[in-house]
Amino acid sequence: CVKKITNFSTLDDVGIPVPNGLSDPAMGSFDADEICTTCSLNGYECPGHFGMIDLALPVYNPMFFAALVSLLKGSCFICHRPYAKSVLIQKFIMQIKLIDSDLISASRELDSNYSKWNSMVSGQRIPPSEQKQFLKLKMDKFYARQIRNAFKDKNSGTNITRVLSDERQNLIKHFIRSVYLDSTNKTCTHCEMPRASLKHEFCAMICVKIINKKNVNFQNIDPQLTQNATIKLDSESLNSPQHLTAIDVMDHFKKFSNNENEFLSTLYGHSDSKLLLHMFFLESVCVIPPKFRPVSFMGDSKFENATTGTYKKIIMNKILLENTLSELNNDSTSASTFKYKGFRKRDLQGAFSQGSSKYERLQSVWSGLQTSVNVLFDSKLSRNTKEDSIGLRQLLE
Repeated sequence: CVKKITNFSTLDDVGIPVPNGLSDPAMGSFDADEICTTCSLNGYECPGHFGMIDLALPVYNPMFFAALVSLLKGSCFICHRPYAKSVLIQKFIMQIKLIDSDLISASRELDSNYSKWNSMVSGQRIPPSEQKQFLKLKMDKFYARQIRNAFKDKNSGTNITRVLSDERQNLIKHFIRSVYLDSTNKTCTHCEMPRASLKHEFCAMICVKIINKKNVNFQNIDPQLTQNATIKLDSESLNSPQHLTAIDVMDHFKKFSNNENEFLSTLYGHSDSKLLLHMFFLESVCVIPPKFRPVSFMGDSKFENATTGTYKKIIMNKILLENTLSELNNDSTSASTFKYKGFRKRDLQGAFSQGSSKYERLQSVWSGLQTSVNVLFDSKLSRNTKEDSIGLRQLLE
C-alpha cells in the first residue's frame, strides 16, 4: 500500500483530488490526462496502487467469520482450551498427518483401532488419567510404525492430490461436527467448568452465556481461572448473556492458539497458528485504486462510485470511533478539536442516541465500523436492508 487514507472526501470544490483522500493521486488516476505521483504514468498506463485505511480498533473479518464462530463454539472461554478430550484432538492431528503423508488407509485404521482400544479400557475400572495415557501410548506406537514403514517403502507415495485433499476435508468436517462441537459435553474436559452457549448476528456481535451452571459453586473457582477468563464469572454476569467485543475475542483466540498451536496448525495447514489472528481479524482495510472505482458523469455533474461511498462510511466511522475513544480517555484537547466537520446530522444521530453513556456510544460506533467493513466485502451483510450498495463479493460475482 502506497498511501494511508485518512480523509473521507474525494474531490474539492474545484474537482481536484483531496490529499490523503479516496482519490489521492498516489493511488493512480482515473483521468487519462493526470499523472500518477507514485509511478509517474498517465491514467491509461498506470496499473493503479492500493491505499490503506487504519482502523481505530480491530474488527472481525466477515469472510472468515463463520469459521471463527465454529472455533469459538468448541472452545472454553475460561481455560482457553477445547471442550473436547485432548486424546481425541491428538487422534485427529495424527490422522491428518497420516493423510498428508499419503497414508489414507493408515488414517482410517487408526480411527477403527482407537474405537477398539477405547472400548477395551472403558469396561475396566481404570482411572481416567490412566485411560488417557494408555490410549495416547497406543496411538503413538501406531503412528510411529506407519511413518517408519512408509519411509522404508519409497514407492508408497502415489501423490494423488485430489484424493488426499478430499479425504482431508471430509475428516475435518466430520471432526468439527461430531467431536469438536459435540454438545453432549456439558462441561469442559480440562477445567471442568460449564459449557458456554454462543450467539451471533450480522457478523458483528458475539454474545456468550454459561449454561448448566446449577451444580457449580462459582465462589470456589480457582482465582487463576477467574483472572484469565474472557467472560465474567460473578453471579450478576452469569445470569445474562455477555457481549464480547472483537478485542475480547482476539484476546481469547491468542490464548487459545498458544495452548493449541499444533491443533490449529494442523486444522488450517499453517506452520504458525498465530498467523490465523490476521485471518480472522482486521486492523486495516485495503483501498482499491481509483481507476477501479470510476466516477460517473451526467452532464456537468459527477457521481461517486458505490464502492467509494462504502469506503467513505468506513473512514467516517473510524473518525467517530477515534473521537469516542479520546472522550473515554478524558482527552479533552483532542475531543474539543473534533467538530464533526463534513458529517451529516443523521450520521451523528445514528451513532449517538440521546442519553447514551460513553460506553454505549463506543459500542454503537464500533458496531457501525464493523457493519461498514462487512458491507465493503458483502452488501448482504448490511443490517439496513434498504441500503443500496455493492460489495466486493457482488462485483466478483
